[in-house]
Amino acid sequence: MKKLLKIIPLVFLLCFAFSSQQDEELVKEVLAKETLRVGTYDSRAIVIAYVRSEPVEQLVSNHFEKLNNAKEEGDEKLVKELETLGQAYQQVQHQQGFSIASVAEYLEKVKAELPKIAEDAGVDIIVSKWEVVYRNPSIDIVDVTSHLVKLFKPDERTLKIIEGLTKQAPMPLLDLLIEIRKEQKEK
Repeated sequence: MKKLLKIIPLVFLLCFAFSSQQDEELVKEVLAKETLRVGTYDSRAIVIAYVRSEPVEQLVSNHFEKLNNAKEEGDEKLVKELETLGQAYQQVQHQQGFSIASVAEYLEKVKAELPKIAEDAGVDIIVSKWEVVYRNPSIDIVDVTSHLVKLFKPDERTLKIIEGLTKQAPMPLLDLLIEIRKEQKEK
């Protein structure tokens, strides 16, 4: 907003002081530099890339190893804790992967890389595409999903999963939660 307030007097001055075609181009050039560019991403792609990344696969493997050891040792309290934790992670990741739940915590893990992605894409800010409920037509939207996905070093299979998933609309969060509850009752 401050940029806009600074540029408006300059635009008026340029418009009234000069009337040639060349000067009109200068005005357009000045205005173009003040366009807000917003980088957006499909949060579903980010969660898929994150949960299928090597560090997370190692965490999951360690979790199941602890769970199996607790079962072998008869530590029912630890078994219950680890099962509850696993179920909670799964429920959150379903909300993120099939609906529009936030993945900001995963992007926080690669925060140091985000300024470079923003610079390369020429964007001023990066947000989930599901959070853009209105935009002024003068704002440029740039999809940076693939750039963010690459931060998690996805393999070819992960990229194919992401490609298929992003071709579908996300499931409304309430509908997803109802489906999860139905599945839990069936078990």
